[in-house]
Amino acid sequence: MHTTQKQRDAVLNLFSFVEEVSGVRRAVTKNISSLDWKLGLAEIDATLPGIQALHPNTKDPSLILSIVKLDVPSCPKLPEELLDVVIGNWLSPDWKVAWREPFASLTLQTDVDIREGDSEETIAEKRALQALRPFVPVRIKWLEERTKWLEERKVVVKSNELFDRFMTLRSKVAESNLRSEAVFGNFMFTSDPRLTTNKNEARYPLVVRPLELILSSTEMNLPILEVRLSGATRFQPEVLQSFAEENVDLTAFKSVEELIKDEDPLPYGDETLVNAFRRQTVNFSIDCHWHEMEQSFKEVDSGVKFWIQEEPILMLQLRPTGLKEAIASIRKRIEEVGDIPEHLLEVVCPDVEPTICEETNREQTFENALAETSGEDNEILLTKPANTDQLSIARAIMRNNVVLVQGPPGTGKTHTIANLLGHFLAQGKRVLVTSHTQKALAVLKDKLPSEIQPLSVSMMDGKKDLEKTIHDLCERFSSLSVEKLAVEVKNLSEERKSIIEQQKIVRTRIFNLRHKETQGPIYKGRQYSLTELAQYLRNHESEFAPLIPGDVKDGPMPLSVEELDALYKTNGVWSADTQNELMFELPPVEQLPTPEKMANMHAEYQRLLKLKNSETDAIESVRSHTNSKGDDFVDYELTGGYSISVRASKNGNPALESVFRNVPDTKILELAQSDPFVRGMLLECLEDDSYAPHYQKLAESLEAADEAYRLCDHLRLESDLVVEFSRDNFDDIQAGVDWFLNNEPDGKPNLWTKCFNSECKAACRAIEGVRVNGSAPACKEAFEAIRDEVAFKVKEAKAASLWAKFAARLDLPNWETFGPKAVRDLAEKYVQIIPSVIRWEGEVFEPCLKTLEASGFNVRGLPEQTGVGAARAAAKLAYIEALFLKILVPLSEYRTTECALEEIEQWRVDVVNSLSRFAQLTKTAKALQETALFDPASWKVAYERLEALTGAKHAFEERTRRIAAIRDYAPDWADAIEEGRAGFTGSKIPDNIEAAWDWKQFERIYQERMSESIEELQAKSTNLSSKLRKNTAQLAASKAWLECKKRVHGKMLSNLSTLANYMKRAQGNGKRALSFRQEVNRLLPQCQDAVPIWIMMISDALLNFNSNAQFDIVIIDEASQADITSLPILYMGKKIIVVGDDKQVTPSAVGTNDYVVEEINRRLLEGVVKEPKLYDAKASLYGIIQSMAFPVRMLREHFRCVPDIIGYCNELSYDGKIRPLRDSSTTNLRPALVPYRVDGESENGLNKAECQAVINLLKAMTHDPAYEGKTLGVICMRSGNPTQINRLRSMILSSFDPREIEERQLICGSSAELQGDERDVIILSLVDSSEEGNILRKTGEGVDESVKKRYNVAVSRAKDQLWVVHSFDADSQLKHDDIRRGLFAWIKRCNSGEVDEEQIRREADSEFEVQVAKALRERGYNLEQQHAVGPYRIDIVVRSKGNAVALECDGERYHGGDLLKGEEQVRYDMERQTVLERNGWRFVRLRGAEFFRNPKETIDRLCLSLHERGIDPEESETAEIDDSATQRVIAAAMRYVEGVNTEPRLTSYKAKIDRTVEVVTPASIETVANEDKKTVDALTARVSASQSTKERKVPPPSTRHIAEIPSSKSHKKRSEKEKASPTLPRKTKPVRSSPSNSTGDKADLEKLLKLIQTRSTDNLANGMPIIVLASQKTSVCEFQVLCGGKLYADVGSSKTGISIKVLSVQGVRARGLPPSENKSGSKWRIWKIARGELDDRAEIIANFILRTIQADRS
Repeated sequence: MHTTQKQRDAVLNLFSFVEEVSGVRRAVTKNISSLDWKLGLAEIDATLPGIQALHPNTKDPSLILSIVKLDVPSCPKLPEELLDVVIGNWLSPDWKVAWREPFASLTLQTDVDIREGDSEETIAEKRALQALRPFVPVRIKWLEERTKWLEERKVVVKSNELFDRFMTLRSKVAESNLRSEAVFGNFMFTSDPRLTTNKNEARYPLVVRPLELILSSTEMNLPILEVRLSGATRFQPEVLQSFAEENVDLTAFKSVEELIKDEDPLPYGDETLVNAFRRQTVNFSIDCHWHEMEQSFKEVDSGVKFWIQEEPILMLQLRPTGLKEAIASIRKRIEEVGDIPEHLLEVVCPDVEPTICEETNREQTFENALAETSGEDNEILLTKPANTDQLSIARAIMRNNVVLVQGPPGTGKTHTIANLLGHFLAQGKRVLVTSHTQKALAVLKDKLPSEIQPLSVSMMDGKKDLEKTIHDLCERFSSLSVEKLAVEVKNLSEERKSIIEQQKIVRTRIFNLRHKETQGPIYKGRQYSLTELAQYLRNHESEFAPLIPGDVKDGPMPLSVEELDALYKTNGVWSADTQNELMFELPPVEQLPTPEKMANMHAEYQRLLKLKNSETDAIESVRSHTNSKGDDFVDYELTGGYSISVRASKNGNPALESVFRNVPDTKILELAQSDPFVRGMLLECLEDDSYAPHYQKLAESLEAADEAYRLCDHLRLESDLVVEFSRDNFDDIQAGVDWFLNNEPDGKPNLWTKCFNSECKAACRAIEGVRVNGSAPACKEAFEAIRDEVAFKVKEAKAASLWAKFAARLDLPNWETFGPKAVRDLAEKYVQIIPSVIRWEGEVFEPCLKTLEASGFNVRGLPEQTGVGAARAAAKLAYIEALFLKILVPLSEYRTTECALEEIEQWRVDVVNSLSRFAQLTKTAKALQETALFDPASWKVAYERLEALTGAKHAFEERTRRIAAIRDYAPDWADAIEEGRAGFTGSKIPDNIEAAWDWKQFERIYQERMSESIEELQAKSTNLSSKLRKNTAQLAASKAWLECKKRVHGKMLSNLSTLANYMKRAQGNGKRALSFRQEVNRLLPQCQDAVPIWIMMISDALLNFNSNAQFDIVIIDEASQADITSLPILYMGKKIIVVGDDKQVTPSAVGTNDYVVEEINRRLLEGVVKEPKLYDAKASLYGIIQSMAFPVRMLREHFRCVPDIIGYCNELSYDGKIRPLRDSSTTNLRPALVPYRVDGESENGLNKAECQAVINLLKAMTHDPAYEGKTLGVICMRSGNPTQINRLRSMILSSFDPREIEERQLICGSSAELQGDERDVIILSLVDSSEEGNILRKTGEGVDESVKKRYNVAVSRAKDQLWVVHSFDADSQLKHDDIRRGLFAWIKRCNSGEVDEEQIRREADSEFEVQVAKALRERGYNLEQQHAVGPYRIDIVVRSKGNAVALECDGERYHGGDLLKGEEQVRYDMERQTVLERNGWRFVRLRGAEFFRNPKETIDRLCLSLHERGIDPEESETAEIDDSATQRVIAAAMRYVEGVNTEPRLTSYKAKIDRTVEVVTPASIETVANEDKKTVDALTARVSASQSTKERKVPPPSTRHIAEIPSSKSHKKRSEKEKASPTLPRKTKPVRSSPSNSTGDKADLEKLLKLIQTRSTDNLANGMPIIVLASQKTSVCEFQVLCGGKLYADVGSSKTGISIKVLSVQGVRARGLPPSENKSGSKWRIWKIARGELDDRAEIIANFILRTIQADRS
């Protein structure tokens, strides 16, 4: 970035300031006397046992020293005869020989002979001496053995002290976080301050080589420590720098320095090196002399300023920081190039403001929020489980140059950095991860995904990892191609996008389902919860479920009650068969033949069959033949000798068939047979057709006369007029009648007319003799009747005339023969016949003959047509009659019958066919089909059934319609009604049918809501998350390798391969290996860019990288511990992430002159840099960056400590912002916080009692199985004074096997020294004490909250358990605002179990959860309700064999009108589950609705689900966590007495695997009732004696002393063996005997005893343990409850039952107990409980006793 001179000056001045302050911190004049640890090689006594100091010419020149720590020999066992006479602890090496008198004065020379004259008293004394005298030789022998033991012990202890000294060195190196190094020094440079200008004496080796201290075991299983040379020899020119003004040549030793660099000689025993120093000593200064190793300092010449001498020394010194060289390189680059990172300008330059680019407003949808909770992002590739905080950091660094990350204790800073590195690698970034301490970086590389580990180098272990990484890179680069990696990246990116989209869909579905459950459905305007529905469904299932079977659809009841009633009334009306027919289409009955018609057709059919059979008499035979042409013929033989042959056509002959079936009218021929008129007329017409008109005229005349006759006949009937004629002058009558009708209709002309009108006269004459009804006509009607009658008479006469003509010709009867009705009869007989006869030949015979001829009709046997005229006509008629009557008529009848039969049969076929489609569906149609024509009776039955069905069809269709309406909503219900299932045959509708429909709707709603399994969706989501994480890791790795492959090519790749080869060959010693190491050092800077990630301490980074090494990102961890000397690291990155915590310990600047620093600040920084006051000796890198208002991100999720521990820090320093996520059940140590008070006294920063108590506790822990494998640490809270720390360190080294110290990472130090570290168990030693009743000096938060920070760090180092060892009463001896009082108040709050239990019960979400828990307990599951995981609670945790499952009971806890609240709560719950799943929890979700709908099946399914996750019922004794471990530790620690058994048995040490741990339980401690000091001393001696034995096996105590200490809120059962662990209470009363009681009393008392024992583990009474003293015999059980030496309860048997006596404390009510029997003024409350009643009140009594103790102690 382009910079101004002013900006460059500001940065350069800042670095100059850093350089000078660093010089102030590191002493200018070097002197080994200021070193924290040093040991001259000459001081080592190689003659001591176990020590081997090697000469440089050995085969293993790197081994300087090996030391074996030996078992300290045990004191010879005191003979049993002397046990009663010895005084004091004879086991101690400090024991002063002391015996009881008179044995002490008794010797072998003592006169013990009894003489005469001796007094009785003297005799008695001598006899006593005689009895003791045999023990004197025993005593002498034992004392000789003990003296020898003391000599042996002395040399072993001295050897072990040297071992411990080197272990101290080893610990100091480790505790320094690699800021210090153990070195082998030589060539001591010394100055004489009397002669030099610099008055500070210099005494320091010029050559050093790093040391490595390796701990292992010998074949005898003893610890051995090897001190070896490691690394390269180096020259230390800075030793000489302070004498630059003494006229010396600082370049004189340049050749020595080059020799060391080129040859890498050993710092001792190398003559070349020695000679080089000899030569150059005088060149350095004429006042500098060389002295041989053998010379002592006393032999040095006086007047010599400097001398150099071979004086090998082992020492601890500060490691080179490289700060000076780094600043020089940076200064050079800035001056030459002017290149300064932008963020550094923002930090330093007043004219450059921080660039803060906050994240743009992203759409914070639910899906995005949940994805962020899981650490998922479309663009950011976090390769490990991640959270929102980590995503926020990744986004912030993309937009800003500097991001500040606050990482409170245990919030996963290393995990976060590892996650970010994966993302940065995928972006092709080069990253430097650095820290002021080694602890923060030690495991970082191991936390990276294995795919990208080869892309990082960790320099925490020298260059070992570098060599491996270079080799891995070369191997991978040779097999990778850019093209293949690009394809992998593309495929993985697409897969990742798909997974994210699927996950979004699944999570949305889960949210929607769960949100629905919180709101509940609305039905008929009312909202219901699913649980309400489930309960209602289960409660009313038997009532409503049978009424409406099967599923129903959403909607109102499909029919009204009235319609349902009508429907149910049709139940049973029709049989099943009838319904089966009615449901199908029926044949239209009106289109079917009626039974009558069917009967007629049947009769006709039968008749035709009979006719056909009878007609076979006229037809003698029917044959077929084929002529020569192939034509087929049918031949008929008839009676009478007639033979007929007819051509048979394959397609039929319609004309012939018509002749056969419709024979021409033979009526004429038949009539001619009997009627002569017809026959004569036919013969004449056949003879000559000219006769036809005449016959036609006759027919017409007859027809006219007949018409007139009928008219007259009608008139007669209508008018009753009878006309009579006297004459037959009908023409005149007709004329006269016409005149009268026209002129005088009344028949009465006037006289004038009669006389003078001729017409009248004629008319009158004409009608004379005509009478109407016997009188002359006198009215119009009469004249009309006459007119009509005349008309008839005229026509009749004409017809008669014509008839007479034919009668004469044909010899027929005359007209008169036929009588008065002749016209009527003849007309009726012949009018129609005459025309037919006339036309018969032409219209019938001739066409028929042509048809027959055309069809090949051939008749044989017909008469011949011969003759002429009448004869021919007669012959023709005979021919015709034979043809028609003898042949065609029989054939026609035969064929007609056949055809009629065929037609009837076809009719039947048509009827049957019309029924075909119906017959497939209905039986009736089938019956009709089967009975048509042949069975008219059955047809009638079927027909009538069809009519009935048709009549019922409408009603049935209405039923069907209603059923169909039901079927649309409830198919099974419709089927049940339709099929007439049991319960659905009644004709009455159920009274509660509407309620049943509502019930079914509720069931439908329930099924819809429950149809999709949230658990299955959650499993799918979990699987997708796993796939996404795997994909992300693969994608990040592929992208990382792709970017690296693109960057590393050509020369760099070649150099990398060469470097790998050189590093492999640079192992070992010798010049060749040295030359390869030199080549490695030459090539390494050129290959640094090939490795994307470097992990190293700040000092190493400054030492190894020059100013050209620019990283894309520099991550500085534990920056709050990095002081201002770390500022140059900012120059190495384009962007920086500063990780730290201002609430933890910051640099203390111990040993730094603040005044000098301020002067340098004023000279270099004021007016030049931004905020110069920030830069002081105590400033941290984190604090400086924090003050610049750069973006800050906080890590909030805590994973290290159990909640009770981190909760204190959260409240103390973080305002509750930390979210503890570690489950307290992951540890078996209860409680998490243990106050442990001792009677100690602090003097000058040392509290010996607390030191011993800490050691005793540590010993007890290392021997307790519950603490197996636990790491341990001790922190002294008086960090300003190291006295307590040093003593504890010394005691730890002498009290524990060093291998166990190593295995358990047992460390002791201050808060600052343990910052960045963690242990399973931490013991705090508060050191301070005060006389009883005095108030301790207040410990506040300290300057800059330094004390508060120390307590924050100290407490948060403990993962599982924190012990607070103190020597004061927290309630009475600490001020209310003392920070220590806050700690004890927190412990008290955490361990006050009763209130918390009530709170948990109040917070239990629902009755549902209670019922589920009860059901699981009944099945034998081990569970805990409302289990707290940090800020979250899990409804139920189910455990089995070390496994745990979170069971969430999803009810309607958020049900209500507040829709938004429910939605937010579901989001919160899903995010909570996501967080906990990421933390390792497995979830099973149980829906309340499912449970209340069917509890048993739901629990069965739940049990199966738990089984699949490895959770099964088990006995609670084996399943529950052992919470008595802390009690055992207290008991065991109290048994350890200072000076007894202080040395560990080294040969018995075993590694972690298969390690056996023995808990010592001395049998001697049977009672603590006697407080007499002598008794205690005797017990102590006997305990010591028992512990000195090899096996230390003791019988169990007869009296149990249970020291109850604070424990978890989860009460667990303990085995009897564990309950037997004893402790020594401070003050107790002897257990009194009690009268014998019944077995029932004993059992009840034992139950109460156990309850108090287990419940008291949750109670803390002002830091004092609650003691239960019990005495158990065969049939007796009684016990006392004490605390702080005070008796609170006395329980035992009485004559009437059980007596309970409890101290009366004001304000404590005995809820649930009957009135006590306490006397007035008595301090005791007494109850007498009858036998058998204690069992019911045991819990109440136990709680009351514990509440009494709590109230009194508080």
